[in-house]
Amino acid sequence: MRTQRIAKFAVALAAPLVLTQAFAPGPASASLGHQNTDPYSTGCSATSWTLSSRGVPGGTVSVKVSNACGTNWVEYSGSTQWTKKNVAGPYGTPGLPEIDTRPWAYSMQVYAPGTSQVTAYVWGNGWSTRASCSTTCSWS
Repeated sequence: MRTQRIAKFAVALAAPLVLTQAFAPGPASASLGHQNTDPYSTGCSATSWTLSSRGVPGGTVSVKVSNACGTNWVEYSGSTQWTKKNVAGPYGTPGLPEIDTRPWAYSMQVYAPGTSQVTAYVWGNGWSTRASCSTTCSWS
C-alpha cells in the first residue's frame, strides 16, 4: 500500500513538469503567420542578421533577415528624427507602415522565406530610400 502511495505521489509531482515542458514556448519558426508582426515580440529578431545597410541623413537604414522565421524587416538607427518604415514581400499585403520619432526604430516584418524578393521603403525628415532585395539589395 505504501509503495502505491509513493508511486502516485511521484506521478503527481512529475505531471506539472511534463505539462510545462510540453507547452513551453520554443524557438520561432518560419511561417506565413509572421506576416505583419513585430520581429522582436515574436522572437524572430533573436536569429536575425543584416542583409544590407545604407547611410541616410542622420543615420543608417538596414534590411534585416531572420532565416528561422523566414522574414524580413527594415530598421533605422541614428539621430532622433521622424521615420516611416514599410516592407513589401511576396505573400499577402505589404507590412504595416511604422511611424516613429526615435533614434532606433523598425518596421513590422513580412514573410519572405529563402531568396524571396522584398522591397523596403524608408522615409525620414526630407529624405527617402528604397531597397530591392533577394540575396543582396540594390538601393535607390
